[in-house]
Amino acid sequence: RHAATPFKSIEVPGYMASPAAYKNTGKELLVYTLGDSETKLFMPPSYEPLQPEDPRVQITRDSKGVYVLKLQTDLNLVKIPLHFGPKQVEEVPIRGQLDSAFNEGGKVYLAIDPEVRNKYYSLALSEISFNLVKGVRREPVGSCTRNDWACENRTIISCQNTGGKPVIEFVLENETGIELSGTCIKISGQEYGIVKAANRVLYKWFGVME
Repeated sequence: RHAATPFKSIEVPGYMASPAAYKNTGKELLVYTLGDSETKLFMPPSYEPLQPEDPRVQITRDSKGVYVLKLQTDLNLVKIPLHFGPKQVEEVPIRGQLDSAFNEGGKVYLAIDPEVRNKYYSLALSEISFNLVKGVRREPVGSCTRNDWACENRTIISCQNTGGKPVIEFVLENETGIELSGTCIKISGQEYGIVKAANRVLYKWFGVME
């Protein structure tokens, strides 16, 4: 008041999300698109979005770091799985010690149970696989823990039988955790528990957490 320039001009974002258009369940973000084919996402603190399973939906990130949801067709509701932040995975225990040989070579064998059909299991696997390529520049090699018709021409390998190769084994079991042994990392859990364990491994890899 009484100043030569009483009001300072500020830049105001050109978009505001309707509170009714979003719902955070802590595990996924429910987005009601309200007929829009492109929507800027307001993420809850400490979370990042994962790509939705629906191939008609894609999430990109613009130059300002804002996540943008793009639809190839009209959808009323989109479910976006959330990448857990460091605070959400603090309770995931890590036991054992990893041999330095795990870090040798350009490949890491991702060992799965071929009989498992589970979306959380697949999500944990895709998180690790994607970050191996983009984050640490190593090639993920799809492998199986047992012989099966679906594992034809794939390496049969596990934490019990690594052959000295770097292995990450995924196991569905009640207890969420990470076990380090020799050249193997075993990621275990049920539902979002195994996804949390996978994220915990990534934060340790990238030096975000001990």
